[in-house]
Amino acid sequence: MKVLLVRTDSQLGDTIFETCFYRELKRHFPDAYITVMACGNRRVLENLPYIDEFIWLPPKGLGRILRAFCALPYIWRQNYDVLVSLTPTLRMKIFNRFLRARRKFPFEYRLGIPAVNAYVNILNQLGAQAIDASYTLVIPPQAQQEATAFLTRHQLTHTPYLVFNPMASCVSYTLTPRDVLRIVRGLRAAGLHAPVVVLDYKKQYPSAEAAVYRFESNDVLAVAQLVKQSAYVLTVDTAISHMAATFNKPMTVLFTDQPRAALPRAKNLEHLISFAPATPHTAVLWAKHTVRAIPLPNIVRTVLAGWSSARK
Repeated sequence: MKVLLVRTDSQLGDTIFETCFYRELKRHFPDAYITVMACGNRRVLENLPYIDEFIWLPPKGLGRILRAFCALPYIWRQNYDVLVSLTPTLRMKIFNRFLRARRKFPFEYRLGIPAVNAYVNILNQLGAQAIDASYTLVIPPQAQQEATAFLTRHQLTHTPYLVFNPMASCVSYTLTPRDVLRIVRGLRAAGLHAPVVVLDYKKQYPSAEAAVYRFESNDVLAVAQLVKQSAYVLTVDTAISHMAATFNKPMTVLFTDQPRAALPRAKNLEHLISFAPATPHTAVLWAKHTVRAIPLPNIVRTVLAGWSSARK
């Protein structure tokens, strides 16, 4: 079976939770030849052992569209059995009309249903049963070493620490440096004295607090290693929540109803939950329009409860 998966955006969170699809497809159909057309997250995808071939597109702009259409003759010659489109945009739907495969499976987000279920449903339609919907990240030695060097430098190798990610790809999901300081001080005042590691690859969160460390690496897999070794994760809705779910980490996730491009606006938390990782130790808080509107006491109380439960 020859399978083509097409993603024309570069959302890292989506790439992380769709790793279950690549893994389970290969597990249930070992002879499947999997080709992925993508424009981002090369570091994550190329370290997965399930993908046989890549068609790389430029990350953005007119070049991405032109490269995709230039790849059509090659795609047509492959005679794919299965096509899965992973980007539910109008542009993607138009492009799909030019793709050829015996069976086509469009991927569509449905608010209120965990997004990973869409991949499970496609696998079921292909004949696979008993699907494992967990995620997979493969962390190479260099990324492991970078994270370990950071932890060793700050004497955190054997100390339970909290990873705090305040940054997202859109403003409504991003916390300001003042917000970060306010949340850290609130946690300290409430009795959480564990070290806090703030993810800060853009170097915009200077810290004046004791026992707060900034991890400035832009290597997503080094970040994954840091998350893997953490005791708890506090994050706005980004790839970090799905990264934490990969390693079954307890976490608090901050959401808002402000939609990103091509996504519908959520009406309430239950409607929005489709984008949260479906793990049993995930607490979700939300506010309309911006995560900055989530009350500080709610964040502190939720994180403390999760931290205490995780440490038992």
